[in-house]
Amino acid sequence: MNHQKDSPHAILTTRTPLSPEERVYAVIARVRPYIQSHGGDVTVASIADGAVTLKIAGSCAHCPLATLTYNKVVKTLLEEEVPEIARIILT
Repeated sequence: MNHQKDSPHAILTTRTPLSPEERVYAVIARVRPYIQSHGGDVTVASIADGAVTLKIAGSCAHCPLATLTYNKVVKTLLEEEVPEIARIILT
């Protein structure tokens, strides 16, 4: 089978890289089930100027271990998957 540029099969074998914003949302989608299983939630409030602001809700908003969880799980994944992000802000 010929996979030249003008072939319809070329579209299937060529991947467009995800933008930093798309990668942020993908990471949050991966960690949300874990956080929700503990009665909490996390959503992306904003992404601007190399910073991601995350909104913490539910039981996580008042849990003393929330910062530890977010630093160990969410922050680590975001740093690995989206190195363009310089700051992560929890609200």
